[in-house]
Amino acid sequence: MHIFRLATSFAQTLKLPQDTPQLGLMEESIIRYTRTKGVISYFYDYFLSYDSQNIDTVVERWEKDLQSEYEKDIWNACIQSSQSTFLFNVYKEMQYRILHRRHETPYFLNKIDSNRSPLCIKCKSEVGTYMHCFWECSKIAEFWSHILEELSSVFKCKICKDLGQFLLGLPSKTGVLDSEF
Repeated sequence: MHIFRLATSFAQTLKLPQDTPQLGLMEESIIRYTRTKGVISYFYDYFLSYDSQNIDTVVERWEKDLQSEYEKDIWNACIQSSQSTFLFNVYKEMQYRILHRRHETPYFLNKIDSNRSPLCIKCKSEVGTYMHCFWECSKIAEFWSHILEELSSVFKCKICKDLGQFLLGLPSKTGVLDSEF
């Protein structure tokens, strides 16, 4: 907590020059926060509210990629289940990154650093966009095919390939075909 006190006292005495770029929401919050108790709760609440403001944009992008629309209640249930499905935080974080489109694809990393290849790290022949890396890549498609075969044999029915269901946990829009029961 000493670092927050130091940062707070420094921020209070610091006079920013007029030509300094405008501060973002995070910087303003840090500078304005002067209490020493409840720091973690304050920033936790801040991050949760920040994330909920951006979820509509994420939903729009997913619905465009999925070429399908889902009701807001379904998206909220999907977001909630992503945090309760897994026991280990590493899996929760991975699902969070996928769901909120925070996974760093080769295409995205190439925008940051042009020396990095924008090609998919699996097939090395197509641009590594979000959809390609998680669904369209030939190597990933092979993986999903094996998953489909295994699930179909376990549940004794043919299950359709559905990105929303497999990757995000959304209800299937294609459903189940040819039940063998």
